[in-house]
Amino acid sequence: MLNLVRRLRKHLPLLLAAVTLLSVLAWSDLSLPQYISDIVDVGIGNMGYEGAIPADRTQSELTLNSINYILRSGMLMLAVALVGVIANILATLIGTVISSKVAMELRHEVYQKVMSLSGEEMNRFSTASLITRTTNDITQVQTFLQMFFRMMLYAPILSIGAIVMVLQTDVSMSWIIVLGVVGVMVFILIAFWFVMPRFKRAQQLIDNVNRVLRENLTGLSVVRAFDNQEFEEKRFEEVNQTLTKNDRFIHNVMSLMMPMIMLMMNITTMLIVYFGAKHIQAGNLQVGEMMQFMTYGMQIMFSFIMISMVSAMIPRSAVSMQRIREVLDTENTILDGSSPEKKITKGVISFERVGYRFANAQNDAVQGIDFEAIPGRTTAIIGSTGSGKSTIINLLMRFFDVTEGAIRIDGTDIRAYSLEELRTSISAVLQKSVLFTGTIEENVLLGRRREAIALPAARSAVETALTVSQSAEFVEQLEDGVKSEVAQGGKNFSGGQKQRLAIARALAKDAPILLFDDSFSALDYKTDRALRRQLKEQFSDKNILIVGQRVSSIMDADHILVMDKGRIVGQGTHKSLMKDCAIYQEIAKSQLSEEELEDE
Repeated sequence: MLNLVRRLRKHLPLLLAAVTLLSVLAWSDLSLPQYISDIVDVGIGNMGYEGAIPADRTQSELTLNSINYILRSGMLMLAVALVGVIANILATLIGTVISSKVAMELRHEVYQKVMSLSGEEMNRFSTASLITRTTNDITQVQTFLQMFFRMMLYAPILSIGAIVMVLQTDVSMSWIIVLGVVGVMVFILIAFWFVMPRFKRAQQLIDNVNRVLRENLTGLSVVRAFDNQEFEEKRFEEVNQTLTKNDRFIHNVMSLMMPMIMLMMNITTMLIVYFGAKHIQAGNLQVGEMMQFMTYGMQIMFSFIMISMVSAMIPRSAVSMQRIREVLDTENTILDGSSPEKKITKGVISFERVGYRFANAQNDAVQGIDFEAIPGRTTAIIGSTGSGKSTIINLLMRFFDVTEGAIRIDGTDIRAYSLEELRTSISAVLQKSVLFTGTIEENVLLGRRREAIALPAARSAVETALTVSQSAEFVEQLEDGVKSEVAQGGKNFSGGQKQRLAIARALAKDAPILLFDDSFSALDYKTDRALRRQLKEQFSDKNILIVGQRVSSIMDADHILVMDKGRIVGQGTHKSLMKDCAIYQEIAKSQLSEEELEDE
């Protein structure tokens, strides 16, 4: 919570303005009982005057003066109440502005932080947890701040003022107020003792609900394909019931607490009336003064109730703030290099005895990777599942950093470049084809967002990319062409169409290095060959790296690397590997027919 206090310092002028307005509101609330007391004791009291009437006055004149006094006091009460209403509205607005700004800043910082985290750091948090922290946790903090400005700041001011006024009114009955406050605090502390652990657990239970819900929505087709809806419904029902029971317990306890508090307040009121009546009978107290004392007593008790209610939110808000801090305090391991001014011009890639081991893994994912990829040549990487092919791509993109050796581009270690320069110089098509909500044109030009879409160069890049990626035909058949909308996740396109649009996006970027990580898997053989042929013809000056599992997709490459268990076990062309590399021969024989092998 200390971090939250530091954030509020940035809004100190608004905070001081809120305190000033709340002080005005407290003054208004504390003044009204005095006016009521005067109206009852002076105004109404004189209307029933039973003593000797002064010679120069009549009963009717006294009555008229009392009415005038009541009207004047009423007008003053109305004016004071109006000032209080205005101060209350302004203080609430200021509190809303500050809490909204703090929440906005937190969301922005968490989003920026998540976007900067490497794969290794992202593995510490689940996606569902990050979503909860960015939404629900920050909302909890925002709600607490709103209540803080509305109640936590106001309650101490009101209670101190009410205590001062009570002491001035009648000290002999102050023990009733003390008794009432103690009784209320006992009920509140008992309730908090039961609900505090539940408050702290609530956010974790929301994480669980989001996790199961996200898994089911993302894998809905798989769930249906295996006719597993009933099992998934039960799994969701379990986490949902656990969250519901936790929340129900909290609300039940809090609901029980309010009647008990009201009971204690009513008992306090009865005691004030009882002992106040005795003081009135003895002539030590007037009716208006007793009403004034009662009102101040209720204000004191309400102040403590408000403080307690807001205090009940502190544990949950503190947990939420801690979860937010866990994300913000995560140390980035992938940072801009020591020479961010360096630029990539040619795109020559060199792997020098590269090794990488995932956190907490016993063995290296890749080890001793040593090769060179140059512009104008297509380099392909093939191997069995889990052989380390995609790890090489991830290391080149600096999603992870090497643990051994070095990766160089144009002779410079990639860790020396700025991340912007490195990733701007690489166009990548990753294993999972991800499309974003928007139009086809906006998706294809994702890598050229800094250019206006209307520019001729941008339009030409879209046309070329769609043609080479074999997407032009099906895009032209759409009613709005490149202006056609892409649904969330590209669900209105088939797997092959999404993959071709993802390839078009990489080609439109026009970077010196092109990476294809198993990016032709959803394409039929005819489309695959046509795409690779046009790719070689129109992008022959690029440094192209293709990761694949199909021999047919990489057999035309200028240089092929064969991976097995994280190591390179063979290098060369398709023909040379068919002669010298047993593992490559095994892969080829499992995929190609005897006729195709004989032709080779």
